[in-house]
Amino acid sequence: MNRRAFSIFIVLTLAVIGVALWILNYRLKSHSRPDPSWATRTGDSVTPMPSLQATVTPAPNSKEQQEDRRRSMLVAIENANVPITFFGKIVDQRGDPVPAVSVKFSYSVEHGNPIGVPWSDTTVVKGEIASGTNGMFSIGELRGSSLHIESLDKEGFQHNPRGAIVFNYFGHTASGKFVPDRDKPVLFVMTNKASAERLVANGGPFGKTMRLPGDGTPLRWNIWRGQPDQSGELEIRLKRDPVVLARVGQAVTWSDKVAIIGGGIVEAPPEELFYQAPSEGYASELDYPKIEQKHGVSARSFYVRTADGKHGRIELDLFADDEGPTARCLIKVLMNPSGSRNLEGIPTRTSR
Repeated sequence: MNRRAFSIFIVLTLAVIGVALWILNYRLKSHSRPDPSWATRTGDSVTPMPSLQATVTPAPNSKEQQEDRRRSMLVAIENANVPITFFGKIVDQRGDPVPAVSVKFSYSVEHGNPIGVPWSDTTVVKGEIASGTNGMFSIGELRGSSLHIESLDKEGFQHNPRGAIVFNYFGHTASGKFVPDRDKPVLFVMTNKASAERLVANGGPFGKTMRLPGDGTPLRWNIWRGQPDQSGELEIRLKRDPVVLARVGQAVTWSDKVAIIGGGIVEAPPEELFYQAPSEGYASELDYPKIEQKHGVSARSFYVRTADGKHGRIELDLFADDEGPTARCLIKVLMNPSGSRNLEGIPTRTSR
């Protein structure tokens, strides 16, 4: 290459480098001072770019917002404490009022802890009051979320709790929000020991367990001794499809028959204050009811009459969707060995 051609090559190279440096510098300056009217192209439409000078808002978890949430939570928790008023009446097994009964109760007051964790700090306040000459008592001028009737006590009387003893004044429970009514006080039954009949009870507070095969094989239960017995009076037959369940809650079709051999059985009303077996209406066997008798209560209740004319009351709680070849049935029994239909008395755990 001669000297003149080499000089032209050098000049062109320097010119290209200069243009490239100028373009690069222009782009850097442009990006350092963005124009908020810039746009990005998407397909054939043009969308304005957002301004970079937008107002700055606090971070989602800023201390201010956390404190606001904590205060709101504490207010919500404190609002769960509402006025508590309660009206009750205590009667004996004949329905007569029982005066001078010591009623011990407690009520819950809800608080939030210092960092606002809900329902983390509950204060339980206890109290005591006595029933009047008409068996009535009332509780008032309290503020909390629920009331618990803990015990009824009087010399010569015995209280066998049944029905609700905890009353919810805020929100909802299985039985719903409690609304007091002065004209319809909550009734409590205490048994006068001097005039009470002796009853035979077995099963305890939760019931004794019998495992029922799902193939329809009948099993029998001794209602006096509270144990499986193939000569017992109570017979239960569970038939389900499939017979064997792989897991709890598996879809299953089932039926269950309940009978008193040589006697009769009738379904008990879902709401009862006094337990007394009916004089008629008994069948040789019944279908175990699949519809709940009482909201929030899974057990089914029946009155029974044995072949020799004795009366009683049984509760069955069947878990038909238990896994495996059998299902649990919890059994509680209250029997009157005298032949009376009265089932308000002093339960004993003795056997016949």
